[in-house]
Amino acid sequence: MSTASSPLVAQVEKLLKVAVDNGGTEVRLSGGAAPMLRINDQMRPLKTRAFTVEEVAALAAALVPAGGDPARFAFTTALGECAGTLLDVQGTKVLVLRPAAAPPAADHVPLELDLQSTSC
Repeated sequence: MSTASSPLVAQVEKLLKVAVDNGGTEVRLSGGAAPMLRINDQMRPLKTRAFTVEEVAALAAALVPAGGDPARFAFTTALGECAGTLLDVQGTKVLVLRPAAAPPAADHVPLELDLQSTSC
């Protein structure tokens, strides 16, 4: 995977960095919805634009290695080795990305995390 060639992949690297910076264990991308970040077993929406269905498909195509299994794959970013899974949830493709454990220090554009809970 060439991370420099795709602005979408660069945005994924930013999302993974936000996950690591906030103690998150995964980022979920689904067409038409804001990216979700899992922190302490709770899903939290990120305050950033939603990805389109086409963007999620393009990201999956860019991240899954040639001949790789979309149900379980690894890819390399500036943060290190990351893991991914492409799920089909009721006909909607959901890209689940798990960041490397310890990223190197790097400059990044901060994204805001929506910390408001939606308790019932």
